[in-house]
Amino acid sequence: MVLRVKRKPQSASMKSARRKTKPFTSLRETLVQSFEELPAPTAQSLEYCQLCWNLAAGSDLAARSRVERVSRKTLYLRTTGPEWLAAIKSLESKLLKALNEFPGLREITRIRLETGGVFGVQPAPDAKKVEKLTSPRPAKRDRLNQTELNESLKMIPDESLKQIVSRVGKKIAVLSLLVLASVALPNCATAPAPVTLVEEPRAVSMDQSIAVKKVAEIQSRDPNSKIKDPRSYYHYLMSLKAEHQRDFRGAARELSLVNRHDPKTEKFYPKLSRLLLRTGQVDDALEIAEKGLERFPENEKLALVRADLLEAQDRPQEALAAYDAILAQDSRNSRAGLLSGVLLLNSGNKSAALERFQTLTRQELNNPLGFYYLGRTYIELDENEKAAANFQKTLKLRPNFLDAREHLAWVLEKLGRNEAAAKEFSIILKLNPGNQKIKEYLKQIHANPNQASGFGAELLEDSNVHLKIGAILYEQSAYLGALDEFRLIVYKNEGEDIRIIIAKIYEFLERYDEAVEELEALMASKPESIGLLLQTARLHTINDHPKRAIQLLERASRLEPKNDRLYHSLALAHMSLAENETAVDYMERAIEINPSKDAYYFEKGALLEKIGEIDGAIENMKKTIEINPIHSNAHNFLGYIYALQGVYLSEAVEHLKRALAVQPRNGYFLDSLGWVYFKKGEPEKALTQIKKALIYAPPDPILYDHLGDVHFELQNYQEARKAWNASLSLTVMKEGQPNVELPDRETLEQKLEKVTKHLQTAL
Repeated sequence: MVLRVKRKPQSASMKSARRKTKPFTSLRETLVQSFEELPAPTAQSLEYCQLCWNLAAGSDLAARSRVERVSRKTLYLRTTGPEWLAAIKSLESKLLKALNEFPGLREITRIRLETGGVFGVQPAPDAKKVEKLTSPRPAKRDRLNQTELNESLKMIPDESLKQIVSRVGKKIAVLSLLVLASVALPNCATAPAPVTLVEEPRAVSMDQSIAVKKVAEIQSRDPNSKIKDPRSYYHYLMSLKAEHQRDFRGAARELSLVNRHDPKTEKFYPKLSRLLLRTGQVDDALEIAEKGLERFPENEKLALVRADLLEAQDRPQEALAAYDAILAQDSRNSRAGLLSGVLLLNSGNKSAALERFQTLTRQELNNPLGFYYLGRTYIELDENEKAAANFQKTLKLRPNFLDAREHLAWVLEKLGRNEAAAKEFSIILKLNPGNQKIKEYLKQIHANPNQASGFGAELLEDSNVHLKIGAILYEQSAYLGALDEFRLIVYKNEGEDIRIIIAKIYEFLERYDEAVEELEALMASKPESIGLLLQTARLHTINDHPKRAIQLLERASRLEPKNDRLYHSLALAHMSLAENETAVDYMERAIEINPSKDAYYFEKGALLEKIGEIDGAIENMKKTIEINPIHSNAHNFLGYIYALQGVYLSEAVEHLKRALAVQPRNGYFLDSLGWVYFKKGEPEKALTQIKKALIYAPPDPILYDHLGDVHFELQNYQEARKAWNASLSLTVMKEGQPNVELPDRETLEQKLEKVTKHLQTAL
């Protein structure tokens, strides 16, 4: 029996509740206070279907087959070999009948079979026993929310950049759950393995191979031979592998070797130059682009990369000439038209810039940046009516384009349309509630409706065009293109804080090492930024480097010794290293600074329970409830711990009822309540609650173990055997998985032997 606790939505309390993991919030979550609950797996999950198949098919067939999916009343199976197809087909009617007896599984009318694979329920060695934990299981998966984004925004002084970080960051936060939902500290949830970089090329030379020598011989006889050097194929495959692992440095390194062995193939030049740019090697990228253009002067992609790099190197005249050459070759190249127009506008050539943007907007009616910069040019030409019209077109295409909306508000004020300008200010504030400048302007407008607010002078310094392009690319899910744009900004030193967004993109790509590198580069210029220290510590934790995270947290705590969250995070980090006494000390320091936070008492209580101090655990759970009477996790914890001790069982029932009043569909809470009833000697009530738990909880071996105990007590021996078989099947499936608590396999087998004897006696 173990405790099971589930985190309340939008709380900073522990990342969930029983058995598999310790009852703690992950360090990542605590650092940024940025997770919320997601729906639990339903009864129709693949895991549940696999369990049903294992039980229906029996151990022999289950060990040689796997459920692929269930669709339109069809169960799709894959077997280890064709020899099993006939066996399963001959038993199809019997298997279908058995499958459809399972509660919650939709009616299956046929089985489709495929072959190929090694899988199934494999018996685990008896020597491998899973240590029983007395702690709650993990909660539902988390996702990043606005709080983490706010932590990043605090680090950015530039308001324009902050707005784009806010807009891009919100999408990063939503999408990050796809790759970060299961990331947490060890003992808090299932954590991913540390990121493994693509290995450096091994010291294996192909230079003396027969194939290389033969090709060299052929090429010496016929310089025009189309036979390629075998080394180029090898390094190209290695570059693809590295790129697949998002190791862009490794991909660039391998592709440069391809280029060395096969300098006549055109397509490798633009790709290599783009990879070098993506990894910040701008000078090398320009060198490759220029070498490529010497060989292939008509290659538009290379010419465009070269023009971008010249502009990044602050060589505007050369960049403009390069963009002009591209437009002469392809007048519809929108990027060349846009960036050359911006260069012309910045140089003061307003009429030429106007012509470029007019051409661009005629060719691309859905390009918001074209209309935006056309509006900007009309402002420079003091044609505010035309400017307003173009900003309105921009906002029709992209309503959340804050720069365009701010420019529109400014122009409307200049035209004397203060009411319309005030409306735009209100929309801006809704899109960016933290914009203090806009709040002040709105106050002025409300105080003096007929007087202009004075807004707009700062808009003359427009933010970097690559920042705008990058934001749009990201919102269009072109993440690597956005990364390239942001690299140009970093190289030009026009927004070092953009590294925060680059780190977010790398985090989304699961390259936590690269994300850390970006934040540490930024930290070099901001060594006392608490926000950067926290973000970097969080990434080290995700990447399974808790000791490095502890170093950063200790550094942060020295900078802010009264910051309770830092001590809380340190407690969790030490807990992940099984340094539980140190973790308790840090938790107490957090409580000393902030004694009103219920989550601290809850997690301290769970820590104390872990190290065997049950009385202290109960005391802290009671303190949690004193601060927060509807803390469902604490009520569940107390209810279950009383059940474990066999004391205060009536009080345990009340605690669990209060927990379920907050989360009525929490399967773990229902199982806890059922187990308390079982302890009280009320197996009928226990059975009712555990059956409900089966509906709302994912397949769980301990839950089925409980179900078997209750059925056995009620002398439902057939049902008890089914439940224990299910528990044993799930236990075998999950053995060896990290941070998963399971019933003792030997005990389950003994229970099955006992119930089998009862059934045989009845016969």
